[in-house]
Amino acid sequence: MLLVVVAIVLLLVARSWKSVAPTAVQVTTPAGSVAVPDHGDGEAAAAATSGTLPDLNDARRETGAHAGQLQDALKEID
Repeated sequence: MLLVVVAIVLLLVARSWKSVAPTAVQVTTPAGSVAVPDHGDGEAAAAATSGTLPDLNDARRETGAHAGQLQDALKEID
């Protein structure tokens, strides 16, 4: 009985893996193979950092700078 249950579970897992596999392949492709769109003056910097994730401190710093820019833009609107 247990063997039948394990076989059914394995078949269900294999079926779900087949449906998810194309997405998983797209996610795992290196970012260097993807063309970086035109970023104007920052294009070289964007191409240099493509495929790398910032560490947590860099992300916080970037988010803080962006929040400041948003606040400045909201003040200009008012």
